[in-house]
Amino acid sequence: MTSGKQARAERAAKIEAVTPKESRTKLIAGILVAILAVAGIGWAIAMGVQSSGSTAGKAPAGATGESGGIVVTPASALKQGAPTVDVYEDFQCPACQQQHTTLGPVLTQLSQSGQIKLVYHMKNFLEKQLTGLGATSSTAAANAAACAADAGTFLPYHSALFDLQPAREGDGYPDAALAKAAATAGITGAALTTWNQCVKDGTYKGYVQRVDEASAKAGINGTPTYLSNGTKIDFEKLKISTVDQFRAALLTGGTSTTLPGAAPGATPGTTPSASTAK
Repeated sequence: MTSGKQARAERAAKIEAVTPKESRTKLIAGILVAILAVAGIGWAIAMGVQSSGSTAGKAPAGATGESGGIVVTPASALKQGAPTVDVYEDFQCPACQQQHTTLGPVLTQLSQSGQIKLVYHMKNFLEKQLTGLGATSSTAAANAAACAADAGTFLPYHSALFDLQPAREGDGYPDAALAKAAATAGITGAALTTWNQCVKDGTYKGYVQRVDEASAKAGINGTPTYLSNGTKIDFEKLKISTVDQFRAALLTGGTSTTLPGAAPGATPGTTPSASTAK
């Protein structure tokens, strides 16, 4: 008597004998395709998990969106009806550095007192016109500043880095300068470790590019540019030649250089021309 196992083997042999070789080949090929398809799905899932930490679309702390500026005014300090002041700069822009020195204190004072909501948009358009280290420094500097925003030190880092701007436009910021600005801004300990990794990974390079593109679409193609409640502060049209006039323009939504009830007299201040795309 033949066992069940032997019977199955005999039936398989008979089927094998009458099955055309082409059919067997197609069957094997079909099985291989199915296996590869499953493997492909598994690979795609694995890659999806692996890329879940991607920095695409990522924005730093304080940013108003994936391509929005970084808000530096504490919400708790903001006064009702305070205008929103948007500042557009490029860390390699000489005029930005000059106006940072002259007008930066006014912006900071108004922001800290809650009289304006101050938002910084760091562009990278100038590096497209430069070579050597300068060809990447606008993005590298803005990325480092965005990393500093995560540490809650955007404004001091922003100030420290402008103080380190090379005397000649286009010389760029070496890594040592970015690190020195971090030390000046007071980034230490675990926050410094995180900042170093953020800079190394270029975590916010995509964000910097989106900020530049969004601002260009909005018609901001030169730096520095200041908006108050969406209105550009036009230095020539408003004939701004003093710090007090600049302050008034910010507080009046870019419409006047005089505040109601303002005392006569003004503090002189230089207003260098903006850098524009060539």
